[in-house]
Amino acid sequence: MTGAQTDRMTRDDGWRLLSIGRQLERLSTLSEALAEAFETGTLANDTGFALVLAFFDSTITYRARYLQERDPKALVELLVLDRENPRSLAWIAHTLQSRLAKLEDCPTGQSPKGLLGRSLPNAWNTVSTAPALQRYSAGDPLAIVSLLRKVATDVADVSDALSQQYFSHAHGARIVGA
Repeated sequence: MTGAQTDRMTRDDGWRLLSIGRQLERLSTLSEALAEAFETGTLANDTGFALVLAFFDSTITYRARYLQERDPKALVELLVLDRENPRSLAWIAHTLQSRLAKLEDCPTGQSPKGLLGRSLPNAWNTVSTAPALQRYSAGDPLAIVSLLRKVATDVADVSDALSQQYFSHAHGARIVGA
C-alpha cells in the first residue's frame, strides 16, 4: 500500500492528507509506547531496552552509535531528538509539520492552524529534555512520561482539527421503517 502511494500518487492535498495521517498515527503510537516503557520500568533491563529499540526499528543505529551501553539519555537522543533518524519522534514531527505547511490553504511561511501552541518533538533538544531525564535517572519517570504523553494528546488535537477542516461529517443517520 505504501509503495503504491509513494510511486503512483500525485503530490496533491489528497496525498498530503494521507501522509499526514500516517505521520500522526506513527507519532502518537511511538510516543505512547516510549512513555509506557519509561513509566513501567521496561528500560531498566536489557530485554526491555532491546524491545523498545526494535519497536522503533533502531537497534542497528543505536548499537553503531552507543555500542552495547544501555543509556536512557542516548535512547532519548536517538528515538526522540535525532532529526536524521526517520524513526525518531523529531523526524516524524518535522515531516508532519512540512506536510501540513504544504496544504493548499496554508499561507506560505506560517505554521498550520492545527500546530499552533503544540509541543512537538522536532522543537525539543537535549537541553529542554535534560530536566526530565535527570528526574528519570533519580527514579522519577513522571516528567519524561508527561512530555511523551503530551505529544500523543497534541497529535489527537491536530488530527481533530484536520478532520473538522478537511473532511465532511455525516450527521446521525435516520433509520427509515424501524
